[in-house]
Amino acid sequence: MTTFIEVDYQFPAGVDARRQAQAIAIGQTAGSWDARFQHREAQLRGHLGEVIAIAELAAGRHQATVRFPAANVDGRLGSLLTMIFGKYSLAGPAKVTAIRLPERFGQAPRFGLDGIRERLGVQKRPLVMAIFKPALGLTAADHAAILAEVAVAGLDVIKDDEILPDLPMAATLARWEACAPVIEAQRDQTGRDLLYAVNLSGNAQQVQTLALQLVAA
Repeated sequence: MTTFIEVDYQFPAGVDARRQAQAIAIGQTAGSWDARFQHREAQLRGHLGEVIAIAELAAGRHQATVRFPAANVDGRLGSLLTMIFGKYSLAGPAKVTAIRLPERFGQAPRFGLDGIRERLGVQKRPLVMAIFKPALGLTAADHAAILAEVAVAGLDVIKDDEILPDLPMAATLARWEACAPVIEAQRDQTGRDLLYAVNLSGNAQQVQTLALQLVAA
């Protein structure tokens, strides 16, 4: 049984949405489709994208839904994004507004939102998150001091600013080692958990090494 990935594209007023959607359906799958490929139709047809709906929106805009065979991608995010937008993103006028994936597509998150809520013991209300600021110029000890001040406010999650790399003055592992006792103390005092989303940066090997070090710390 063939499974599909459906993507909604929104086009601004004045754009031929059907023509653009057809360009996406072909350009992001076979890349080209005309009489030259008729002798391979049986082989290639199952990989072509298909425009399955065009809807008119307010202010002259249109939405097109393109259906892609899920077999065209390998289940990884990179190949998915390349297929649904890829080279079209460089020149096309559309923006992606929705993606509907097969139920078993790719690798599911280890915890997911439900798992995070269960870990925190928060089911009904929105989660409260903060970001370490200033993003740069703080030591690992500074991060711990800031966390100690804001944790008592009922924080659920705190995260590094994404522009903070693994700098010597506030190395990734050092930040965690400084903040972990604060989190433990908060848990002991209140019975509530607090999650720290640590930013990892570097090449693939460095990121993997840091991740393993953090798990072991």
